[in-house]
Amino acid sequence: MQFAKDSFYMALRNRLSALNPARTCEVDGEVRPAIVVVENEAPALSTGMSDVFYVRWGALSGAGEKGPGALECTVEYSTAGTAEAGSLGRGRALAALDCELLRICQPASGAKCDFTQLASTELGTHIFWSAPRLGALEVRGQTLWRQAALTVFYFAEVEGR
Repeated sequence: MQFAKDSFYMALRNRLSALNPARTCEVDGEVRPAIVVVENEAPALSTGMSDVFYVRWGALSGAGEKGPGALECTVEYSTAGTAEAGSLGRGRALAALDCELLRICQPASGAKCDFTQLASTELGTHIFWSAPRLGALEVRGQTLWRQAALTVFYFAEVEGR
């Protein structure tokens, strides 16, 4: 299951980097694509940065040896617009985030890899996921916020891999 989570994150991160190299965030002094997996970071980083995609993992189901497992996933993001526009462009900024999320989720599959080594290794299976279901827009103070839900499917690793 961890390989599926890591592979999904890396697929989205690499796609975001190619689609919009300017969409970055700074974590512990490192500038990287603006996707954060909440369970992989310090608690203080679980929310708060604007224009960043926060990936949260939910329930696991069907992780048998013969069938695919399914992991619920939410991607949350918010924006306060840009300072240049005096925060008047919040709607356009949120629409840009919506569009980027939908685009980086296509194609809805990727190779499942082991990222525990310096050079990642393909594990011989793929992960695939549903299209993101965008939730309703919410206004939270000066920011616009949205949550998208999707399901990531994977096959369990074969013992010995």
